[in-house]
Amino acid sequence: MDSFIFAINAVLPILLLVSLGYFLKRIKLLSDEFLAKGNKFCFYVALPALLFKNIYDSSFTNIDWKLIIFAVVAILSVFTIGLVLVILFCKDRSKKGVILQATFRSNFAYIGIPLAASLFTTNSPEAIQTLAHVSLISMFAIPLFNTLAVISLSLFQEEKGTDIKKTLLNILKNPLIIGTVVGIVFCLVRLLIPESAFILRDKLTFLYKTIDSVSKTASPLALIVLGGQFEFKAVKNLQKYIIPTVIFRIIVVPTTILFIAIKMGIFDGPKIASLLALFAAPAAVASAIMAKEMNNDHILAGQIVVWTTMASAITIFLFIFVLKSLGYI
Repeated sequence: MDSFIFAINAVLPILLLVSLGYFLKRIKLLSDEFLAKGNKFCFYVALPALLFKNIYDSSFTNIDWKLIIFAVVAILSVFTIGLVLVILFCKDRSKKGVILQATFRSNFAYIGIPLAASLFTTNSPEAIQTLAHVSLISMFAIPLFNTLAVISLSLFQEEKGTDIKKTLLNILKNPLIIGTVVGIVFCLVRLLIPESAFILRDKLTFLYKTIDSVSKTASPLALIVLGGQFEFKAVKNLQKYIIPTVIFRIIVVPTTILFIAIKMGIFDGPKIASLLALFAAPAAVASAIMAKEMNNDHILAGQIVVWTTMASAITIFLFIFVLKSLGYI
């Protein structure tokens, strides 16, 4: 029963916030313009602030390189397997890049981070460790996700002639990457000049508190906006692509990665929780936007985001319940 309650408390806040956004849009309390602006605020301001703060509050001296290397190798492995699968089994070129992107690119920023935050009691040692691991993983996972996404969609574009250099420049200008890089820079300065340690937090308290306040809006607002953007359209012609992609994204990938991580026996509860947040999350919201910009099937991309998000409410609950029952988190 304790494991059941633990899983419910971890998943329901996420599901309820998404449902709230969907409900408020249906009763027209949230407009399309508000959702568009809210999405931009999350993407350009709140989430970068959250990533920066989490990294800033961390320390390079505590990096578990085994965890980082495992996560990076796992992402690259899933990308490679996904590439082989779409080449062998997907005949429609416009859909290959979209499906490939969905296999490895999880909604780590919007779903993974709030999931990690909800797994343990607020400010408990386990919660602090989990968020620290998630922040450190984000230094490597977010740039890697974006880079591989560009490769995925570039390989199977419907039209040729897209300016790859411009696309790569846009990836480098990604606000999530910028927030991550700025946080890393502060950490490096801290290593080079020890007396600067936490000068932003200890000396420029007003600035630190402002960033902290903005960062706290990221997760709840992002989930409400995500719910408000849900559109259930006819998917008869896309079912044969959606169903296997959803199963692979939220069942096959996290089950395989977590099984290997547990069998290795080198990761404790907070580290397993951070891997759960990284790999069990649904397809990234930004994947549909990028698919449209790069001449891939953005309609399929949008449906994959919707259905992986909805179905992951169940799969994430089951993962948490099982892992908690077995004592792994």
